[in-house]
Amino acid sequence: MNHKLILIRHATTVAGKSALVGKNDVELSAQGIEDARNLKTGITLQNSNVRYYSSKLKRATQTREILFPGVECACDARINEVDFGDWTGLSFDEISLKFPEGITEWSRNPMRFRFPGGESVEEFIVRINDFLDSEILQKNKINVLVCHGGAIRFIICRMLNIDYAHHLSFSIQRPSLNVIDHDGKTGVLTGLNLTSLLI
Repeated sequence: MNHKLILIRHATTVAGKSALVGKNDVELSAQGIEDARNLKTGITLQNSNVRYYSSKLKRATQTREILFPGVECACDARINEVDFGDWTGLSFDEISLKFPEGITEWSRNPMRFRFPGGESVEEFIVRINDFLDSEILQKNKINVLVCHGGAIRFIICRMLNIDYAHHLSFSIQRPSLNVIDHDGKTGVLTGLNLTSLLI
């Protein structure tokens, strides 16, 4: 396992923690900025051969700018959060009231579900895997991705050969460091929700 993939979930936003933010391009909250600054104190950079990637959404780019100021970073929409469509901005309680049939369908067929007016889970997985195959695997030794909880969960499943249906088995905190050591094909999860890391 001579490659390392570091997955960082963005800090808390002005939308709070209860709403599905999805494609909404919201900024970090004051608490989120403070949390990202605190996380930065636990990161030690000793390797110059690191490639940085971020989703194109502000909450990810702002987190990256706090954690790794001044580095060259590629922003890629393929690791944006899933598009929740008509559910965007709503809490689960609100969705249950407004879209009860959708909640039932999602629970019955989570991997075949399409968010009303938004993206299907399958489409989400396809674009994440396209990013991994073209940018990450078999390439640079150390890659840092600053993105979103949904993307991180599916990346973990892909790299550990876990059925995607189990993606919600991983609780990814905001903000946090998550580490996969891999050989370019499969990997081992060596850190989950870390607050300090030597890179």
